Amino acid sequence: MAASAGRTLLLVSGGARAGDEAMLDKARQAMEAGATGLIFGRNVWQRGHSESLRFVTQLRDILAKYPSR
Repeated sequence: MAASAGRTLLLVSGGARAGDEAMLDKARQAMEAGATGLIFGRNVWQRGHSESLRFVTQLRDILAKYPSR
């Protein structure tokens, strides 16, 4: 996906709220395709505080596996 865009900036929306594994898989796929970051809005903010923190920690772990390119 991102590799096909060349030097063009690409924004992929997080989309409708989905289960954690679906969203984490979407994040992994985006990073594997060459994304340099992620944007998640309602998939983080429409959760309870502790649930949001847990989810963000999992997203951060995914990002850590793909250092800046």
